[in-house]
Amino acid sequence: MYTPYRRNRAPRLLVGALTGLLVLGAGYAGWSALMTERRRPVNYSAQECADKLMNSNNYQINKIPLSWGTRFNVLVNGEKVGTIDEQVLSWGKHFDFYAGNSQKKIGHADERVISFGLVADVFNENGTQIGKLDEKVLKFLDPGHTIRVYDKDGKLLAVSNERALTMTHTTTIYDSSEKNELGGTVEEYFRNNFQVNLNSGEETKPEILDRRFVLALVAMEYELDQREKEQKAEEERKRKKDDKD
Repeated sequence: MYTPYRRNRAPRLLVGALTGLLVLGAGYAGWSALMTERRRPVNYSAQECADKLMNSNNYQINKIPLSWGTRFNVLVNGEKVGTIDEQVLSWGKHFDFYAGNSQKKIGHADERVISFGLVADVFNENGTQIGKLDEKVLKFLDPGHTIRVYDKDGKLLAVSNERALTMTHTTTIYDSSEKNELGGTVEEYFRNNFQVNLNSGEETKPEILDRRFVLALVAMEYELDQREKEQKAEEERKRKKDDKD
C-alpha cells in the first residue's frame, strides 16, 4: 500500500524551540544588565562623586534602556558618578539628581504643569530653588527649540539652542556681565546619549554654571525631543487617517 511522503517536522520544531530560547535569553540578558547597572558600585564615595559632578566640565549622560520612566547615567572620564532619575508618579515631570549609585541626592528639577512652553524650576539638595529653565516658544524663523537658564534672581546664565538639522544643542554660557559668551555644547551624539562640554576655548569657567542646571538642561532637552517625536507621530497618524477617508 502506498504511503505518501511526510516531511519530518522535528528539525523545524527544534529550530523554533531554539529561536524561542534565544529570544528569552536575550530578554533575560537585557533585564539582567539593567539590574546589574542599577546595583553597580561606583569607584568613589557619594561625596567624591558629588564633588566630581559639581566641578567637572565634561560629561557623558546616557539614557538607560528598558528603564521604567526616564533614567540617565552621568559619567566623568568614562566613570559613573551619578544618575538623573524621573519620578514617574508625579504631577508633571520631576527629575532627581543623585551622586554615586543613587546614594546622595544633590538636587532636582520640577516642570511647571501650567505654563506657556516648558518651564522647569531647579533646586539644590536642601530643596532651595537656585533658578529655572525657560523655553522660548515664539520662534517663527528659528527651527528647533531654545531654552534659557536663569538663576534665582532672574539673571541670565546660559542659552541652549538646538540646531535642528544636526540635533546638536549649542549652549552659550555667559559671564557675570551677561555680555561675554563663553561657549559650550550639549550634543546628542547617539540616540538619547549626550556629550556635555563646558570648556570655553583655552579658558575654563567652572563657577559660571551650577552643574544642576546642566543635568536639568539635558533632561528637559530630552523631554522636548520626545514631545516633538510624539507630535510628529500623531500628525502622521492623522494624515494617514485622512488619506483613507
